[in-house]
This record gives sequence, C-alpha cells and structure tokens, in this order.
Amino acid sequence: MSEMTHNHGRSETEDAFRITPTLLLVYLLAVPVVLGLISGINESGSARMVSKEAYIMRYIFRGLLSWWTTILATYVVAVALRPWKPHFLLVLVFGPLINIFVNAPLSLIWQPLFEPYLAEGSQFFPLWPWRFGDPVYLKESLLALLTNEIVWVSFNVIFWRAFSVRLYGFTPPSPRQSTPAERPENETALNLPVVAASSPFMDRLPKDIGTNIIVLEAQEHYTKVQTNLGTAMVLYRFGDAVKEMARHSGMQVHRSFWVNTSAIESVDKTGRTYELTMTGGGKVPVSRSYKVKIDEMGLGDTSGPSPLK
Repeated sequence: MSEMTHNHGRSETEDAFRITPTLLLVYLLAVPVVLGLISGINESGSARMVSKEAYIMRYIFRGLLSWWTTILATYVVAVALRPWKPHFLLVLVFGPLINIFVNAPLSLIWQPLFEPYLAEGSQFFPLWPWRFGDPVYLKESLLALLTNEIVWVSFNVIFWRAFSVRLYGFTPPSPRQSTPAERPENETALNLPVVAASSPFMDRLPKDIGTNIIVLEAQEHYTKVQTNLGTAMVLYRFGDAVKEMARHSGMQVHRSFWVNTSAIESVDKTGRTYELTMTGGGKVPVSRSYKVKIDEMGLGDTSGPSPLK
C-alpha cells in the first residue's frame, strides 16, 4: 500500500487485511466442520460407534471445541510474546501445543455425550487425568499433537497468505513484486504512454510501480493497479479512480475493469462475448453493456488485420 493514514489508531494497511464476515465464518465454522466430516466419514479412531452419523456428529462436535480452544490459546500466546516480536509460524506452533493440555479436561464434556452411541464392547480412550508417564498415553498425545500441528499451521498459513487475512496481530506480506532486474528486457521497455501523476488517485501509487497504468480492477474498497512495472492495491474507490482517469487514454470495459486502450494487444471474440488480452499477457473481460465501445473503436472487428497493430 502506498498511502498510510491513521483512523482511530489503525492504519489503512491494517484495514486492508481485516477478515471479512464470510472468511470469519469459514475460519470459525466451515474449516472445523469439514475436518470433522472427513474424520467421521472415515470412521477415524479406536472407539467404535453404532453408526456413521454418530461418528460424524462426534468429530464435528469435538473438532469445533478443539478448534476454538486452539484459537484462544494461539491468541494468548501472540499477546504474551508480542514484546519479543516472534515469527508468525512460531506463534502458530504454540497453539496446538498448549491445546493438547486443554483437550484432556474437554473430554469430560464430549465423551459422556457420545458414550450412548458407542458400539457394544467399545470405549473411549481416557484422556483425563493427564498420564504422560504412561507410554501409551504419551504416544497417543504425540500423534494427536503432530496431526493438529500440521492441520492448524497449514490452514492458518493459507488464510494468512492466500486470502491476505491479518491473524493474531500479524499482517500478511504483500504480494512480491519483481524488480526491474528480474524482468525480461522487453517487459521493462513497454511502449505505453506515461500517465501524469496529476490527481489524488495517481498520487497514491507506489513509486516502484510507476504510472504506466495497464489495468485498474475493483477490489471491494480498493483498486488493484497493474502497470508495466508491477501491481499494487490502493485504498481508493474504483469508481472515483475511473472518473479521474477520464482524461487519459483508456476506458471502462466492465463494472470492475478499466483498461489503457494503448495496452490492448488483442480482442478475443467468442460469439457475442469479448475478452481483451493486455500488454504483459493479462486477460480482461468485456461486459455486454460496454461491448458497444469496443465495436465503435473497431477493436471488435476480427475479419481483417487487427486495428491494434
């Protein structure tokens, strides 16, 4: 993010990585429920249940309890270790490690609930009280810890990096942008008109991506900017950004996309739909309401030589 301002003690960059209500529901409910379904369907564990449905309900209920207590344990660790600025992965590892001690007393809640559904002659492995001096108990605890560590760390890293969610006070890294030295020579020398930084929106662009804009894309309250030097997310309404780009060589082709017409490499026409191939290889859809603009410019005519070349 190029611009940092403070709003009630929180920066705009931090706001960019806040979890959405949908992702929050997925994180709190969907993930543990799906994991429980998988374990229940596979009839995991040594205790035999009377039916597949009993397996599923047991693992969903136990999974939710364990997932939520691991969230709480990880949060406590993150707060406690904050003065030492630990790595995000270190904090994640501590969550299941602490939770393994919590799981034992939690068994006093879920095991009695599902004892009526045990198959005849089967019983739950007793988790409480702790018996780490017992080799069998210690083995089961270590196996459970290893499994929980892999699942917990993997899913949190996915949310943190792939979905750019700020977790436990840790802001995810911005997508890595290649440096000029890493780009092919023809990519750094694209013949695009320089768009002068003469508006509030242009002033917010990071200096390292320049002002040769290829595509603008709406991303909720942000606008994703693609130039010949890289990409960046800018806290700016897409509609306002498009209005400021009216003086430049470009047009809106979709409710979520604005393109630099000088950077259109080709127009792919399939039936009545168009798709633009932009400089650098990116694809941009053209919605029906904007297709007439393409036709008026002659860009949609594929019967003869391309008007873009």
